[in-house]
Amino acid sequence: MQPTIEVTVNETRLENGLIVVTEEIPTAASAAVGIFVGAGSRDEIAGEVGASHFLEHLTFKGTTDRDARSISLAFDRMGGDSNAYTTKEYTAFHARVLGEHLAEASEILADIVERPAIRAEDFEVERGIIADELALNVDDPDELCADELYLALFPDHQLGASILGTKAQIEAMERQAVLDFHEGHYLAANTVVSIAGCCSHEEAVAWASASLGSRPGVHSSSRLAPGSESEALRCVERDAESVHVFVAYRAPARSGEGRFAAVVLNQLFGAGMSSRLFQIIREDHGWAYSVGSSYHGYTDTGLLTAGFAAPLEHARDAMAVVGESLRDLASHGPSDEELDVARGSLRAELLMAAEDAAWRMARNARGFLLDGLVRPLELDLTAIEAVTGEDVRMMAEQLLHAPKSVSCVGPLADGGLEILGALG
Repeated sequence: MQPTIEVTVNETRLENGLIVVTEEIPTAASAAVGIFVGAGSRDEIAGEVGASHFLEHLTFKGTTDRDARSISLAFDRMGGDSNAYTTKEYTAFHARVLGEHLAEASEILADIVERPAIRAEDFEVERGIIADELALNVDDPDELCADELYLALFPDHQLGASILGTKAQIEAMERQAVLDFHEGHYLAANTVVSIAGCCSHEEAVAWASASLGSRPGVHSSSRLAPGSESEALRCVERDAESVHVFVAYRAPARSGEGRFAAVVLNQLFGAGMSSRLFQIIREDHGWAYSVGSSYHGYTDTGLLTAGFAAPLEHARDAMAVVGESLRDLASHGPSDEELDVARGSLRAELLMAAEDAAWRMARNARGFLLDGLVRPLELDLTAIEAVTGEDVRMMAEQLLHAPKSVSCVGPLADGGLEILGALG
C-alpha cells in the first residue's frame, strides 16, 4: 500500500505574473512560506559577479520601514525560523512559523524582498562578512575542491563561477551593481510565493496581491546554455594530510530525458551506504572516510559527481575505483539487487521528505520557477520505479562519453596528473 499525505494544492497567477502556490495540510499546526526569485549567480554579468549572494545578505539588514533588529525580534517573538540562500539559478527567502503567525511572517518576507534598504553603511559591513565567508571556503578543502570542479566543468560560463564570487570581485563590488541586480531581476514574473502546511489559499492570494501585486511583472531571461567545453583537471597544491578529489560528468538537466535514470544510477554508484564507491573504497579497503556521489540538475544541464578525501598513498587507488565502477555499469549494468535497493531507498527518501512542510513548500516553488509546473509526487515515485537496469547501463555509457572534469586539493607535487590518469 502506497502511503499518502492528504493535501490540497492550489495555484494562482496574479495579473503581474507572480505565482502563488499553496499546499494545505489539514493536520499541520505550522506553515512554511517562501519567496523564490529566479535570479542566481548564473544571471550575473561582468561587474556584478557575487551580486546575487551580496543582495541576499543585505535584505535582512533592513527595509525602508524596518531595521535589522526589528526583523530579528519579530521572528524570535513568533518562535519561527527564517533564513535565505542563494543558488546558481534562484534565491530563496523562507520562514517556518505557527499558522497563527503566517500572515505576519509572510508580510515581513515580502518587505525584505520588495523593499530592501541596501544602505551604504550596511553594504560595507556585509562586504566584510562575505570576505570572511570566502576565507572560510578557501580554508575548507572540500568547498575549495567543489569550486574548482565547477570552474573546470563550465569554463568561460557563469555556471562555473562561485556563488560567493572571488575576493577581488567582492572588494570591487559597487553598491549600485547590487541595486541594479535587484531592479533587473526581482520582478513579479520571475517570482513564486509558496506556502505549505496550515494555510488558506484565498488568504495567501490576498496577502500576495497586497504586498507584491504592484511589483513590475516583465522579465526577460538572458541565460545561455553552457557549451560542451571543459577542462580536464584543476589542482590546488596544499600541505595537508589528505587529498580531496572530485570528478564530474555532464548529465541530464533537472527535467531532461534520462533524469530518473541518472538519479537511480547516482544512488547505487555512490550516494547510498550500500553503493559501489562506499562499499569498495571505504568498507572493503578503508582508503577513505569520506566518499560518495551526487546528482545536480539545472534547467539546461546537469552533472553527476563523485568524490572522496583520502591519504595521498590511497588517492590513486580510490580514483581508479571510481572509473572502473562507472565503466562496469556501462558495460554490464547494475545487478537486480543493486537496482532494487536503489529504487527502494529513493522511494523512502521522497516519502519521508514529503512529511516536512518546508520541503513541500520548496519543491513547489522550484517546480513553478524552474520548470513551469510541479510534478505530482506520485509521478516521480512511478518514474523511479520504472527505471530498468538497461536504463542505468545506458546512462552510465552516456556519462562516459560526456565532458568530464577532475579537481584536487592537497599535497600533489605532480599537479594531480597521476590521479587524473587513474580515472582511466
